[in-house]
Amino acid sequence: MAGAMTAEAGRPVAPLPRRGSLQLSMPQPSQQLSPSLSVLSSGRASPGPGFLATPEDALEGPCILTRSTPRRPDEPRIAAAITTSRRPLLFRRAMLSFRTRCLDCLSRVDQWFAVDDGSSPEELAEMQDAVPGLTWIAKPAGERGHPTSLNAVLNATREFDYTVFLEDDFFFVKDEDFVTKALAVLDSNATIGQVVFNARYALTTTEHDKAELVGGDEVRDPTSGRVTHIIHEFAGPAGSPEWQAFFNRPGNGGKVANVHWPHFSLHSGVWRMAAMRTNGPFQLESGFEYVYGLRWMEKGFKTAFFPGVYSVHLGKPVNGAVKDDALDAMYAGYGLRHTANGTVSAYDLNGAIRRR
Repeated sequence: MAGAMTAEAGRPVAPLPRRGSLQLSMPQPSQQLSPSLSVLSSGRASPGPGFLATPEDALEGPCILTRSTPRRPDEPRIAAAITTSRRPLLFRRAMLSFRTRCLDCLSRVDQWFAVDDGSSPEELAEMQDAVPGLTWIAKPAGERGHPTSLNAVLNATREFDYTVFLEDDFFFVKDEDFVTKALAVLDSNATIGQVVFNARYALTTTEHDKAELVGGDEVRDPTSGRVTHIIHEFAGPAGSPEWQAFFNRPGNGGKVANVHWPHFSLHSGVWRMAAMRTNGPFQLESGFEYVYGLRWMEKGFKTAFFPGVYSVHLGKPVNGAVKDDALDAMYAGYGLRHTANGTVSAYDLNGAIRRR
């Protein structure tokens, strides 16, 4: 996972057994989740690590994932998948917030998958009950780590044209036709293999709202002039002359950028499955995500972004890139309370190795 900086092997797996469903309700997609929901008044600690109160507790009714209309023969086959590991509260927040904010999911997504890594039977049951309609994929006994979860996703979605990929520690805060908008970007450029929902690998709204996050090539609609998407820019590894040259450009000094990170990230977005199949499986190695991105670029693929921030990262801040006081203010605006000392990283939970 990219952390903003400044210049200063898949195999067939079996679905997990289904459980009975706890009826949770969701508002219609057109309804907004108000940042002013009075959920903090409950005063109770959440069951998951790091956060108190849950805005989605105010939602009522079933979390429906069934496609609303049959897919036409000329439409692409679209899957959605989420990876999770021992964090039921974050999983619930991610799924319910995305399902609420995604205005076209029910008309575009054919099947929803989830891959768990090492949760207890009780944690797994809690997640299955919270979001009925998911096809849970069981990894073979003894297979641990995030790369094996990702390969399970690749294997489960190999017959689809596109996959909406989610991780369990992003909370969606803005409505959008995520699938339709991402497919329009992918259709505009055959070299784009991934569309990330947050601009420039942003993890929170703080950098973007302050206009501090820079980098990338903005693509504009020729008629309206509005920015339709941003093509990522990889300047070079952190500390390299190319990376330093980026910050020496006019206007970039003192700004925040993720130009040290290659094209491709596990941030929430949409994958072109032909590109994923070409790039191959994830390897259980140090910095597996970074290495996958280098291979992605070697094969000529690019990553694009929506020109905005649609979700906030609820996991452990990467390399302390965002300060706790900024996080506190941001989470409070969305009805959440950030408690940094209690936040647990998924990488720490499942033993995965990442590039620091």
